[in-house]
Amino acid sequence: MTSEESRAQDTGKPLWKPLVAVLVIGFFFVGSLIVVVTFVVGSIGYSNHSQRCESGSTVNPAIGAVDDGLDVPEELHDEQLRNARIIDRTAAALGLSGQASKIAIIAAMGESTLLNLDFGDEGQGVTNPDGTATTSKGLFQQQTSQGWGTVEQVTDPEYATKSFLLGPQHDGASRGLVTVSGWETGEITHVIHRVQRNSNANHYADSYGPAERIIREAGIDVHRSADEEDQEQWRSTEARSPEDAAAAGSTQGSVADIDGCASDGGGRAGVPGTSAHGRNTYPWDDFTPAPGVYNVDPVRFFYGECTSYAAWKVNELMGGSPTDIIFDNGYGGHIKGNGGEWKSAWEAAGWTVSNVPRVDSVAWWGPNSGAGVGAAGHVGWVDEITEDGKVIISEYNNSYYAPPGHRYSRRSVAIDPGQVGAYLYVPER
Repeated sequence: MTSEESRAQDTGKPLWKPLVAVLVIGFFFVGSLIVVVTFVVGSIGYSNHSQRCESGSTVNPAIGAVDDGLDVPEELHDEQLRNARIIDRTAAALGLSGQASKIAIIAAMGESTLLNLDFGDEGQGVTNPDGTATTSKGLFQQQTSQGWGTVEQVTDPEYATKSFLLGPQHDGASRGLVTVSGWETGEITHVIHRVQRNSNANHYADSYGPAERIIREAGIDVHRSADEEDQEQWRSTEARSPEDAAAAGSTQGSVADIDGCASDGGGRAGVPGTSAHGRNTYPWDDFTPAPGVYNVDPVRFFYGECTSYAAWKVNELMGGSPTDIIFDNGYGGHIKGNGGEWKSAWEAAGWTVSNVPRVDSVAWWGPNSGAGVGAAGHVGWVDEITEDGKVIISEYNNSYYAPPGHRYSRRSVAIDPGQVGAYLYVPER
């Protein structure tokens, strides 16, 4: 899936996180010695493993096996309880079930150990793909530079919780828990992953036990039923037409709705339809080499790679031909590079990046973020959007769906739009 030498680079939300939050240092006198005790409140862990995100039971063997007690100072433990209650009150006020409270508390435990941190990983050498410093703060470590709000907003526990639950626009349409298909019954760590975009979909399982303890101590009812009437206000945004929803869910050169590295972000349904080019129109099959061989093609990628196919489809839609290339690796003044780098290139050029699928758009995945997707990321093509809002993808060089080597495949099963990291709309000429 490379277009150049493969690089294990994440895109969007930074790699979570080789950071340990050491928040309190206590000094005690024992005899004539001063003993320094460091309370490690929690780690924000990151592991760059390839994964398939699959829904499953909310019952996980990790619960009960994880250390159930974080030994933190009393004042910090009190803050954890306060924040858990704020999360629960916010979810209840939105008419969401107790399961929403539970999921959000586990997410915050996994991101910040339920502490409203005014820092993130900016001092740890972690940067965004474009080289800019990360700006993660608050309970959910939301980036101010990635559309989640101002510093004041992401460090306001109630506001940050609404963002996690309803998406950055607080509308139930932009990326948030309620946009994740099956969020109330899915495996919790995977559900959270679809909002937070952690590169390790199982990261949050380690927080099940500590979060359960906080939930018990805070007296939170995770079995609370949802209240449909309280949901009416924010759900009213869903009454918009598909075109309006698409416009609200997309940005020009921005990542307000899709800022993550990982796979399945709970995208909203686009307008049903089928591409007029929904077949293998790739003109260079006769030139595709054996596996492991890379030859430069007319669109300045490598024959038979996912990037070559997606670039050809964009070129075709823009009116180009095999002998009249319009779109290539350098079009718009920005090198597209590996599949995982395409989203950043789209943003840099000011082209639309959305979580709303569109027929004849590029389907994008970050590194290690889906079936057959490796460290270089992946791109495919949206051939069709079904009546129930699912997408049918065609692609090259995805070994999960095609034989090894530079081969074409069209997925026979339509997938939920949220299983694609982002949709890159074809630029206007």
